[in-house]
Amino acid sequence: MNMINIIPSGRTDLMEVEINGDYTKEDMQEFEKAFHEKKAPEANMNLLLIVNDMNFSLKALKEDFMFGKDHMHEFRKVAVVSDKKLVEMGAKIEDMMPNVEVKHFDKDHRTDAVTWVQ
Repeated sequence: MNMINIIPSGRTDLMEVEINGDYTKEDMQEFEKAFHEKKAPEANMNLLLIVNDMNFSLKALKEDFMFGKDHMHEFRKVAVVSDKKLVEMGAKIEDMMPNVEVKHFDKDHRTDAVTWVQ
């Protein structure tokens, strides 16, 4: 199984991503590629991020930071579904970023996350 799984959503303005296990630089590059393929020009995206279990490599963290810096203005909403406190804390930090709404949902509330991010 891939560590990152891009789930087809049937919508051009929504990316659904599931992470399992170690999250590497290559996984981040796969996410970036899928983002660029899916995103329509001049449109903003919503992101549903489902984190089952995640450990970041330092290279992945750097790649993630660079992507966020370059593309954060292209997102409207980010819903993070996880039971990990670290991810919840990261979502709270990202919530302070301008023009992006970030909200954490416990795994028991995935349906609420899907409704909110749309």
